[in-house]
Amino acid sequence: MDKFFPTDQNDRDALFQRLEAIEAVIARHEALFAKEGHSINDSPETTDGAIHFSGQFENASGSISYSWSRPPHHLLEEAWDSSFTRLAALAHPQRGLILKQLLNDPCSVSTLCQLGVTSSTGTAYHHLNELESAGWVRKGRGGVYEVPTERIIPLLTIISASENH
Repeated sequence: MDKFFPTDQNDRDALFQRLEAIEAVIARHEALFAKEGHSINDSPETTDGAIHFSGQFENASGSISYSWSRPPHHLLEEAWDSSFTRLAALAHPQRGLILKQLLNDPCSVSTLCQLGVTSSTGTAYHHLNELESAGWVRKGRGGVYEVPTERIIPLLTIISASENH
């Protein structure tokens, strides 16, 4: 579980702020459902709809639960450039293999090579640098790379949304 808890005080504060915001959204939605005969679709807050994703994930490092929600107008009004940059970093088969490995078990560059995930340390560093600059991976203690906790469910959501529906 230590791998998922930030050691830097600023990172912890940011994590707790995000958690409080998520809990506030959940409490608001629970209150709406608690009203007898009231539907979430009748709420003034959601008359224009909402885009939600959430999930639970468990690997060798522990278990996480994550939820995110945005009104459509927010998504349509915001610039998509930073989102496309993060998506572009995922658009390489080698990076997909690296991310799969790191989701199952965070590891070092040498381990990625030993497992045959990458053919060389140079290749591994190239792809890890791209993924790291886009926020999909981070380097931890002892040179071990991992997918940050807050990026796991969004990553898997992107993959599942990309399936043939």
